[in-house]
Amino acid sequence: MVVHEFTRRGLFGMDKPQRQGVALIPDPASDPARQENHNIDYSFVEEVIQDGRKETLPAVDEDFPEAVRKLVEEEESKRFYVFPPFGNQRELPNEVRESLKGEFRGADLSTIATLSVLKSLGKEDKAAFTLPSLFFSSQQAGRYRKQSLEVAHPELIIRPPDSPFVDSIVQVQTIIYSGSSSVETPITRFFSIPEVDEVTAEEAIDDFEQLLRQGGGETTHGFVHRNQLNPSETWTYESLNPELKREIEEVEKLGEIKPLEELFELKIGRPPTNYVGSEEEVELDSEAVSETQDGVPVIEGRDVRADGSLSHDDTRRQVRRSKVEKSGLLKLQDGDICIRRVSGSKTGVVAGEVEQHMTPLVSSHNVVVLRPKAGTTQEDRKVVLQYLRSKTAARYLRAKELGAGHIRLTVGRLRELPVPLADEDLREALGSLLEAADLFDTWKEEALDAAQSLFDHPTAEDGKMHVLTTGRRSRQRQHAAERQDDLSYRIQTQFPHPVAYRWRTVAAAKPDLEGYLHVLECAEVLTCYLALVALTMAQDAGKEIGYLEEMGRRVADGRGTNLGDWIAILREVRDSKSFRKLPDDTPFYEVMHFVPTGRGADEALSSLKNRRDKQAHGKGPRGDSVRPAFEDAKDSLLVLLDAAEFLSEYPLRYVDRTQADTIQDCLTYWYRDIMGDHPLVPVEEDTTAPKTLEAGSLYLVDRSGSLHLLRPLLDRRRCPVCGTWSTFYLDSYVEDGDACLLKSMEHSHTTQDEEIYEAFQQIGLLPNKT
Repeated sequence: MVVHEFTRRGLFGMDKPQRQGVALIPDPASDPARQENHNIDYSFVEEVIQDGRKETLPAVDEDFPEAVRKLVEEEESKRFYVFPPFGNQRELPNEVRESLKGEFRGADLSTIATLSVLKSLGKEDKAAFTLPSLFFSSQQAGRYRKQSLEVAHPELIIRPPDSPFVDSIVQVQTIIYSGSSSVETPITRFFSIPEVDEVTAEEAIDDFEQLLRQGGGETTHGFVHRNQLNPSETWTYESLNPELKREIEEVEKLGEIKPLEELFELKIGRPPTNYVGSEEEVELDSEAVSETQDGVPVIEGRDVRADGSLSHDDTRRQVRRSKVEKSGLLKLQDGDICIRRVSGSKTGVVAGEVEQHMTPLVSSHNVVVLRPKAGTTQEDRKVVLQYLRSKTAARYLRAKELGAGHIRLTVGRLRELPVPLADEDLREALGSLLEAADLFDTWKEEALDAAQSLFDHPTAEDGKMHVLTTGRRSRQRQHAAERQDDLSYRIQTQFPHPVAYRWRTVAAAKPDLEGYLHVLECAEVLTCYLALVALTMAQDAGKEIGYLEEMGRRVADGRGTNLGDWIAILREVRDSKSFRKLPDDTPFYEVMHFVPTGRGADEALSSLKNRRDKQAHGKGPRGDSVRPAFEDAKDSLLVLLDAAEFLSEYPLRYVDRTQADTIQDCLTYWYRDIMGDHPLVPVEEDTTAPKTLEAGSLYLVDRSGSLHLLRPLLDRRRCPVCGTWSTFYLDSYVEDGDACLLKSMEHSHTTQDEEIYEAFQQIGLLPNKT
């Protein structure tokens, strides 16, 4: 897709564009190296100005800046397209370099030409420049971006999909300035020209023209930046795209965001030969190392592997141990994070962590080393390491650069990288994952050692017995691990008992009508349990659920609670703005996202609700339709259970008894975690800070270990019908006996309680008695 079409429309406007502009191109004779290196044919400028004319920029000599300014000032045209020379001052004669030192020290020729043109523009003038990408992205060019803002305003920046010039490797962007720097409401539009195979040319141009009409917001391929551009920041489509900001905002939900430099010291090593003697004196080849054992491995970029490991025992270079201290090399420490300074377009940021057993090591110049500062915890270090390896971090860092998609890290860029400090829940979860990975590695090593030691025993029989014995444990671990991939097994062993028990009846059921009813009953118990978790979350957060008032009146009138009530509660906490404002560390907050609108779990819940209603009205499946109805309903139930697996992380805990210790200022309590499908679970003991815990009551344990009272929403008692310990919830109100009718989640047996009404009334589940 031709970039020049977009440049013309941006420069001259969309409605009957004036094309009486002037194109300013370099004098090839004054920059022969550029023609040779970049192979640019300047005929393309005619596509931009069409009815205008081309002028040659003055020769690059001592008077170049002034000659450019004079050329522009003498032009009658109000529109300029400038393609400046791309050379640098090193290619110029000494006397020319000396003349440019003051105002343009360090600037390349394209920057000198750009600033010279901008200083000569009138208030009604506009000029488009096709410039090397470094003008927009490099930190060194920040001072010149600042100078451009002092005399003009950048209206539009266009990013081509690749180099727009045949046989040229130079990466460019086009920027359009208006001549007035004092703009009441400064906005800059950014547009990324799509690849040819993404959209048609007409679609791309329509999107571009839509962007030009907008005063804010986004289009498919562009956006409006509604603030003055910051010259110290990168002026690129990627770095200022609102999508990147949204990604960082998502990261902020994990915890506090800080610049990387607040958590780590950033260091870069140096080649050993920069410090001491010759390469032969300082470095050793692999044979010398094997003979002397005197080498300290040098970690280079290639030694930081894409999988996050460090190739510390197979480095290309080693340094004599006696030379390390004298040479001033950067010695690596346990906990240092090593990052490749250059990463590929597909790998993202490549980072690995130094462990104690790897040392001594030294770092080379092509590795950035992050050394944790005092106060940076091990958990913080782990979170940052995982974030550095993420796609989000790679996109952020890549957005600060332009080129072929590679990430070229500088200490300056890394210092300002926003990184998350995860909250306690996420730290624990991440720590558990890493501990599990370490444990799996240990088990793997045990299995491999056993297999390799078959012939290392005194007798063949001893070796065989060792392999069989060790293999038995490995096979047991394998079998247990494979079962963990089975959702049904996880439900039966790790879900709260009422749900796990109900699922066991489904898993063991035949595909008949009784089995079908088991599916519907399990779905109702699961949904009820989730709704009661949502009520517990709401109480702890001080939030009201509006549906409870209507539900309470109906229950008080003698009508029972039903699946529709529990669904209504779940959808209210999902949709309510009040609940959406709760922070992510709110206990049990996952229940708010359990049934996302229009997603699988929500559709499965609606399907099961519809089946339950039909069954209640005598319209359920009969005859040959029962088996497929059972299978379909069971599949929907599994979708629902899969979405509710977060329940396995919140133990349902029954407190048997408590004992306060005033002297030790603590409370010891004995409890049972009512998890899994078996009703008999062992008694365990724990100690906590002094608090009120009710013996004989159920609690929900959050990730921090805090206990949340479930009474009266759930109550554990012996069932008067079957005599087993069961979990009861409010089913209805019996006016004749002035009692609440409680229903068992496990067996649907009921019992009346004349004393619990007031407790339900206090939590808003029943109205005041009249």
